[in-house]
Amino acid sequence: MKVLPIVVAGAKFLQDYSKSRALDYGAGTGRNSLYLANLGIDVLAVDQDIEDLEKLAINNKMIHPVKADLRNWEIQGKFDLVVATNVLQFFDNDTATRCLKDMTNCLNSGGVLCLTYILDKKISLPLGFEEILTSKFEMINSDTKVIQDPGHPDFPEPHQHKIFYFLGLKK
Repeated sequence: MKVLPIVVAGAKFLQDYSKSRALDYGAGTGRNSLYLANLGIDVLAVDQDIEDLEKLAINNKMIHPVKADLRNWEIQGKFDLVVATNVLQFFDNDTATRCLKDMTNCLNSGGVLCLTYILDKKISLPLGFEEILTSKFEMINSDTKVIQDPGHPDFPEPHQHKIFYFLGLKK
């Protein structure tokens, strides 16, 4: 799978890739981690299944896989970029909001948040998201789009997703 455009856009806000640190929160197969690492960014790639991430890390020393259940993982350290693409919708609303607060707190001032959230089975974002995103970030871009998905291992038939996108700089 290709890197998401919101991650490409977010990385452009970093001043010096070689001095930047990113958190890929719910890294999955590592598509975003690999892109960022290839730019020279130090990436902490966290997921509950890190087999694919460990394979990527063998050939790219900028990727540091961490196995964790994100619902109760405590973020350590500070980051210049946090990527959370299509992960928080799998948590209950309270957990998703707490995780977003944690991601916000680990960002350096001026740090970049790249967030996507699948709204397929939800009426809106979890309570608390809007307050965090509007009070803690200077919004660069925010949109909700319906995208075509050609299929994937969990659902091989072509289908659509309604996705919320947010790109912002921490105030």
